[in-house]
Amino acid sequence: MTISISTPAAGSWRTISAALLTLVVLSGCGGSSSSRPAFDHATGITAVVATVDPGYTAGAVELIALRDGPMQSSGSFHSTISDISVNSYGQHYYLIESRSLDRISKVDITNPGVFEWRHHGYRATDTATPNLYDLVFVSDEKAYLLRYESNTAWIVDPSATSAADFFLGELDLSAYNAGGRHPHMSAAILVGDRLFITLQRLDSNWLPTAASYVAVFDTDTDEEIDTGHNKDGLKGIPLVSRNPASIAYQPAVGLLVQGTGEWMGWDLSGGIDRINPDNFSVTQILIGDSTFGRIEHLALIDETTAYISAHQLYGQAHVHRIDPRSGALLGEVDAAAGRDIRALAADPLGRLWIGDAGDSTPDDPPGLRVIDPRTDQQIAFVQTQLLPTDIAFVTED
Repeated sequence: MTISISTPAAGSWRTISAALLTLVVLSGCGGSSSSRPAFDHATGITAVVATVDPGYTAGAVELIALRDGPMQSSGSFHSTISDISVNSYGQHYYLIESRSLDRISKVDITNPGVFEWRHHGYRATDTATPNLYDLVFVSDEKAYLLRYESNTAWIVDPSATSAADFFLGELDLSAYNAGGRHPHMSAAILVGDRLFITLQRLDSNWLPTAASYVAVFDTDTDEEIDTGHNKDGLKGIPLVSRNPASIAYQPAVGLLVQGTGEWMGWDLSGGIDRINPDNFSVTQILIGDSTFGRIEHLALIDETTAYISAHQLYGQAHVHRIDPRSGALLGEVDAAAGRDIRALAADPLGRLWIGDAGDSTPDDPPGLRVIDPRTDQQIAFVQTQLLPTDIAFVTED
């Protein structure tokens, strides 16, 4: 099974004072785990979970070792702001803090209380926050840093030990501005030597009035590829669904792009688009509507199974199993019916993880629901201290 998932943090607008780009190599910083329960990662696979408090005033990372027996959260590591996300590469995970911080921290899973380094993703010439969103890896020495409220994505060297060596270059996406705003790069994924970046293209009122796009870059040359659609004077792939939030890939399926539609209302212009990465054709395979709900999350398990969450009312979602090639509905996860779903992710063992906010009471705590895709049944529930909003998986070398 080959599977790649990229899931960004939720977007918002922020301002900060400009500051110099810094890369600080840290020794023993980021907090010690001595005051927390010992974290046992002996199985070699760990779920890294970004969590936030119900009032969205604070956040932290919680770790869960995958095992056959009972699983439990490590408790909070690296307490910080609420606007955070996580991703992974090798045996490291990366904590992205957006909003006023706009910084990334690298953590080795075998030493989870310590940051190997931390850096900011803005320059002295920036007049506002770039709003860091995602870090997509080509190799140990090259990655792409998505900056949601900027016209450029950065090309960076995650192995660098100095600020001067960290920044390698930029991808210019300014052509995709819509309504005088930024192109709003929201997620990205690699397929071979091509980088696919989703662009929301929201207007000045943060509405998806313009067509959303996927821009494609050659990772060898960092030049944009003309996909041949010849629409709006742009080189990229115009999407049918609007306001893309995540993108996934599986060789037998191609690319799936999940579009939310309007976040601040219930404009149901979102859906799931399927892209052929070879000829760049695009087809909408599922659409949100007033009966089905607004599609907000996607997890691609394999060539025959994917899951999406559909919200009919705030805090009330349903998780559906779909055919990732046709969009046909194949079933529903009963354990998630009517729940406040904040995240979906596929783990390396081919299982679905659902981030459930609960109602923050002892009888209904937040946590992760682990689902067997063969039956759509829950096989584990792992309670978390805070509300789980983003999930990545790290496998030790």
